[in-house]
Amino acid sequence: MLINSVVRGEALDIESILSILDTTSQTLEYNRRLEQKSQELVQIGEELRSANERLRELDRLKDEFVAMVSHELRTPLTSIRAFAEILRDSGQLPDEKRQHFLGVIVHESQRLSRLIEEILDLARLESGRLTLNPVPSTLPI
Repeated sequence: MLINSVVRGEALDIESILSILDTTSQTLEYNRRLEQKSQELVQIGEELRSANERLRELDRLKDEFVAMVSHELRTPLTSIRAFAEILRDSGQLPDEKRQHFLGVIVHESQRLSRLIEEILDLARLESGRLTLNPVPSTLPI
């Protein structure tokens, strides 16, 4: 409307000028709000990227943990299986050897049970079903 009046060489009345100012003011306010929302979206995008990076790191740590636990569980299982197979397949083992092999099987099965309990305790800690109550130690370092 302003440009049209200037091109025609016409003067604007006060109502037209106030209408133009009101429209301009509304447009400026709308632009300010858009800029604010744009900044909020940029911040949200950065927060999402950061959260995604943390999730990727946690996923990597979980994979390492699973690999370590698998290895730790296989070790006693391998010993138990090997000594049990020896006992099964060797009918003429001296009693001393047989008792030694049975002792290894018992020891490794206890080790396996401890590992499983530790994993379950860790799961309970993570879920909040178990809490730690640390106390100062009087033992020398």
